[in-house]
Amino acid sequence: AWPGSDDRLPYLGTQRIVRYAPNLTSMVAPWHGTREGPTLAVGVSRFTDTSLPPLAGAAAEARAVAAVYGALGTLRLDCTRAQFVDEPLPRYRVVHLASHGSSLLQGDCRDDPLGAGVALHDGTIDGWQLASLDLPAEFVVLAACHSGQRAVGGRGMGALPGDDLLGLQGALFEAGVGSTLGTLWPIDDEGAIPLLTALHEAFARGADPDAALHLALNQQLRAHGAAHGHV
Repeated sequence: AWPGSDDRLPYLGTQRIVRYAPNLTSMVAPWHGTREGPTLAVGVSRFTDTSLPPLAGAAAEARAVAAVYGALGTLRLDCTRAQFVDEPLPRYRVVHLASHGSSLLQGDCRDDPLGAGVALHDGTIDGWQLASLDLPAEFVVLAACHSGQRAVGGRGMGALPGDDLLGLQGALFEAGVGSTLGTLWPIDDEGAIPLLTALHEAFARGADPDAALHLALNQQLRAHGAAHGHV
């Protein structure tokens, strides 16, 4: 376990540093990407798609992430798809997207997992579009509901063959990303903002992405427990 972990906290992520590999090849193939450079923090609070409710905390989250990196933090609010694609993506070491996400376990995405995506101001940027980008960032955080899901079935099959991650993680790896972080479930602003800020603070201090998440989880769970008299 990473120094600072707490054996009293009964969650795998607090006991061990956890990283999922997309396939066996990725564990031995060297990654060549952007290990130095600025951070792009995108927060989308308003959407032209009226079926998507506003996200009041997305802007605050993006501001907090950009602030962690100081002069190297670039903030973009209510970014459109064209504006995001037009960013100088190859120069960013870190990209953080705070918005709505779509589940690849529902609707048409069950048979087309790369059809899931992350909502920007004027529409969704899906896995197909993400995979086509030149995005050699060391670390991408998708702070969006369901963004860490992977396809486990579809197209009439009870289980998909092979060991590849069919989802947004796989799309980002195809774009050149070194490590990604997403979520399997819906997330709320109250818990996400302090956790993700702590994650970026640990990463900015030199921790690898998986170790940064481990440290942030321990920090936030200890703080939450202390606030309620449990630790």
